Amino acid sequence: RIHYWMATYQFNELVEVGAYYNSYYPNSDDKEGDFWISQGMDDFHGWQKDTALFVRLNLTEDWIVKAEWHQMDGTGGGGGFSTNQDGSFNRKWNMYALKTTYVF
Repeated sequence: RIHYWMATYQFNELVEVGAYYNSYYPNSDDKEGDFWISQGMDDFHGWQKDTALFVRLNLTEDWIVKAEWHQMDGTGGGGGFSTNQDGSFNRKWNMYALKTTYVF
């Protein structure tokens, strides 16, 4: 089950800012992570909650650059970016992204 809320504000044709929240549960009947606990793992594998802030720059009509900061809680059943070098997982972690889009 996924929930998603987003709000944006466009200052002008060049700059837009926004925030969003996303929550994901691989098993909507197990929002507490009981399955993962029964497997000897941490409960936070049973969800992933993502709070994000972003700035979008519309450099031209065809070219967009977007910078994002995400504060994550849980792994949502996977490891991904929350995996440490020793194979352990972090419940809370941050992700930064810089992306660009060009339409031609």
